[in-house]
Amino acid sequence: MVAKKARIAAEAEGSGHREVHRTIERMRELQSELDKINSRADEERMKIVHKYNKIRDPVYARRNDIINCFPDFWLSTILLHPVLEIIFTGYDKEVFGYLDSLTMEDFPDPREGYYITFTFKPNPYFRNTKLTKTINFSDGGTQKSVSSGIFWKRGKKPKGESNGRKGGNKRPVRWESFFSWFSHPLVDMDEEVAKIFREELWLDPIAHINNDEEGDGEGESAKGDGEDDRGEGDGSEEA
Repeated sequence: MVAKKARIAAEAEGSGHREVHRTIERMRELQSELDKINSRADEERMKIVHKYNKIRDPVYARRNDIINCFPDFWLSTILLHPVLEIIFTGYDKEVFGYLDSLTMEDFPDPREGYYITFTFKPNPYFRNTKLTKTINFSDGGTQKSVSSGIFWKRGKKPKGESNGRKGGNKRPVRWESFFSWFSHPLVDMDEEVAKIFREELWLDPIAHINNDEEGDGEGESAKGDGEDDRGEGDGSEEA
């Protein structure tokens, strides 16, 4: 009797294990099917991305033609951004007065990274005609950057630009110049600056110009209201 119960229990346990095994195999088959679907979806998505990038290219070219009609357009746009305005020093502004164009280019697979390229006119500061920041995305979502070297002319390197590290710490203590962005790894503020150029200035460079104009209008309106209030006051002054 005991032996019979043990055999029944063993058979039930074996049957349960087989059912679990069959369930896992079915799940694996379904996952394999989903992986194939996701792979095809990624391929189709990339086709759409490339299709619309080609559609955008001539529009960007026309936009660039218009931008070329405005001296210092990119510099003015950069300085109207609340974050970049703080980073740029007076010396940076002088150098960027020779900025000719700003371009953004995705990797063949945009999920892997992009390039930010600043093209400069011949200038008294460095020999480069182009400065490029390459942003790479890893599979884990982290970012790293590679920058073109800057060949400064004698005596023209921004003061303190090369002294952005302290000991073995890879994080810049501070930026002495915007050009430190080309010499330090992509961390914290460095990453934010890359996103500003890619996701704000490049996509809609006039957004901050419009905001600035609206701000000026509000300031003038507030000033006018204040003048009216003073005119209607009782004329008393506080000591």
